[in-house]
Amino acid sequence: MSIDIDKDDVSEIVEMCVAETRNSEQKIDSDLECALNLFDGVLAGEISVENACKAEVVLRIQEQLNAYTDKLRQTSRTAQLWIQYMEMVELLRTFVKAERTGNWQLHFSTLKQMLPYFTAAGHNMYAKSVYLYLADMQKLSTTNPELYEYFMKGYRVIRSDRYWARLSTDLVIEQVLMRSLKSVGVLTRGRGSTDAQRALWILSRPATSEVNEAMQTFCGTQYTTSEQHSDTHMAARNRDRKDTEVITEYLYVRNLFKCEADLKSISSCVISTASDADQAKRSERKWSTK
Repeated sequence: MSIDIDKDDVSEIVEMCVAETRNSEQKIDSDLECALNLFDGVLAGEISVENACKAEVVLRIQEQLNAYTDKLRQTSRTAQLWIQYMEMVELLRTFVKAERTGNWQLHFSTLKQMLPYFTAAGHNMYAKSVYLYLADMQKLSTTNPELYEYFMKGYRVIRSDRYWARLSTDLVIEQVLMRSLKSVGVLTRGRGSTDAQRALWILSRPATSEVNEAMQTFCGTQYTTSEQHSDTHMAARNRDRKDTEVITEYLYVRNLFKCEADLKSISSCVISTASDADQAKRSERKWSTK
């Protein structure tokens, strides 16, 4: 059976495909240019971060990225593994943001998203503790409304007048209280850590803190923090830029998103036949603290 193909029809179809591709590329370039203008506006203080995130062009770019990501998940196991890793890194960044800004709701939702990863990694005690913690904390608005209001205002962490400068209580205890315990002349390096010495040190902390503050005021050399974050200093920014360039150069010659069915190492090209690391977090797994 033969099928007659008109060359004019084929040429027309090819021209339509080329025109559609060209229009798509122009649309992508236009969206990227609009996104760059939004970014410049945020840096200049002309546009708020909230309004920039809700911009139509940003949502459109996010939809395109999500569609491309879903396609890669279905066609490449290696890409699926690295997309999963990127999601884990983003989850950690979100958790740090929740701690640094004192955002209680973001802290709660981020911990809930971590549960599947705890189980997949075999950290059963972490999974159990976080599960029980979330189960208790989601009832906090009814069991202890006053404490819930304090948490919503950012008092769950050590507050600061600067943005992105709040710290978790356990981190402050480790870096301030425990550090003072281990300095020269204190418990672990001088007086000893008997019950009497520990009680004396704890009970004397309020008085010695007042004396310390009074001496700083008298000498005019108080301990304060600068208005600028240390991460924004030029040395830190140059170090971050160099680290980013190293990662970019390494990944440039190793395409993570090839449409291959095998799970392959990007450094040694060894193919894994039994590992299911790319399926550590299964989409059908449902987690609930209710």
